Amino acid sequence: MGFMEKSKYQQAIQSFTQAIEVNPENTDAYLQRGRAEKESKEYEKAIADFTKALELDQTEASAYSGRGNAYECIQDYDRAIEDYTSVIELVPDDDHAYNMRGNARQARRITGLKLKNAEFASVISDFTKSIELNPYNFYAYNNRGNAYFDRKDFRSAIEDYSQAIQIKVDYTYSYLRRGTASYEFVLYGDKLAQKKLEEEGADEESKKDKFTKDPAECKAQWEQEFKEMEEAERKEKERVQLLNNAIADFKTILTFDPNDIEAYNHRCKVYEMLGDEENVKLDKNKILELEVQLAKDLRR
Repeated sequence: MGFMEKSKYQQAIQSFTQAIEVNPENTDAYLQRGRAEKESKEYEKAIADFTKALELDQTEASAYSGRGNAYECIQDYDRAIEDYTSVIELVPDDDHAYNMRGNARQARRITGLKLKNAEFASVISDFTKSIELNPYNFYAYNNRGNAYFDRKDFRSAIEDYSQAIQIKVDYTYSYLRRGTASYEFVLYGDKLAQKKLEEEGADEESKKDKFTKDPAECKAQWEQEFKEMEEAERKEKERVQLLNNAIADFKTILTFDPNDIEAYNHRCKVYEMLGDEENVKLDKNKILELEVQLAKDLRR
């Protein structure tokens, strides 16, 4: 947050403080001061003001929403979920509240661990309900995509990121997530394929022992091998397509922001997966150039 922006919120806080001094039961003043404090990252103060607003008016849904967001910011996800649930009870058609509760439920998981099936179902249910209430809520599509991504359901994740982009074509975060999901899908799929090949290789000798020269069985074996070859070709085409899709997404981000170093890093990784050494070199040089410039800017 820049100095001017922080100064703006501090001025707002002072103004609402004066309003509260004039009328200590001014619910809106507590609510607005809480919002300004939250934007200034003074989360504990914001929580106190939203709580005071709710003491004065228990039906103020925006106070529950603001407090829930402040709780999220200090990673108190259980209380955030409680507050978003209160919003939903007061305003059942609030798509934003369902989206935020889904986020809090998703964030509550232990880093590096997947959500339990029941918890995952609740997360998906919240995002889906948000979308049902507002089919143009691109945030909910993106967030549901993130939930699928964490479960390594990359196809579903890509579909949701695509929906978010269709609604808001300049939402670069969804391009980043979709591009990442595309190449992660390739990496994850390759691991499964490799595991399958290893299992088949381990069983190769037993298959040879059972080999027979019976024509009917030989024909069946050749047909099976042919199907496997076709499937391998299909998977390779899909792999290349996914990687090219990822490159296209990262290129799109760079049309919006030519200096997005994260997009260059991801694209460089995809070029490496494709064995495109020339473009790997170009992206690495650009990344170095941006890092040098960033270091200079920080020293100023």
